Amino acid sequence: MTSIYCLPGTMCTADLWHDLRANLPTDLELRHLAIPQQESIEDIVDTLAAQLPAQAHLLGFSLGGYLSASIACRYPSRVARLSLISNTPCALSDIERTARQATLNWLSHYRYGGLTNAKAATLLDSRSRNDERIRRIIQMDADLGADVLLQQLKATTERIDLADPLVALGIPIHFFVSREDPLINHPWLHAFVARSTLMNATFVEGSGHMLPMEQPERIANYLKEIHHADV
Repeated sequence: MTSIYCLPGTMCTADLWHDLRANLPTDLELRHLAIPQQESIEDIVDTLAAQLPAQAHLLGFSLGGYLSASIACRYPSRVARLSLISNTPCALSDIERTARQATLNWLSHYRYGGLTNAKAATLLDSRSRNDERIRRIIQMDADLGADVLLQQLKATTERIDLADPLVALGIPIHFFVSREDPLINHPWLHAFVARSTLMNATFVEGSGHMLPMEQPERIANYLKEIHHADV
């Protein structure tokens, strides 16, 4: 049995991996690691690293992608491979940081009513958007609740560019992103993968961010390919 350690995105539960897990063989296990309630990225990374084996393949989605990259940089001997979905491990854009701060300000004055249908729909490409996926995104948010949202936004908004330490690791790093995902720093990604033959990227057409739900077959095929190559 080969285990891949999976780190979810903001306000995502283990349900994020349901479709991906269904497309994998029984000898390839996805092990979900919930994002711990800590006050900084460094503390989150330390807590997560304590749950890993001596060497791990980390599969990180969105915020979990940044946390996976941070674990590799902070504990380089503990990570053998990184697979990053819908994330570029660098500083957030000014637009995203401003949006997060606005959310924090709003949460300090009002009761959080949960993710709306309209907001959940923006995370999906128009070709993969349906009521069931929207319902699942909203349910993950509801399962975690306002306190978790507040903690995750406070602890993870300030991020540094990890390009140089990641290249120095000398391990395989693969990105899986949508070409038009507005949450991806595309110039950063293209420059990064050009720096080493160990860096690769799969680009999916469209703007979908929730790729574990939208593209489980393609991600599963990639994981099966590298699993067979490593065996």
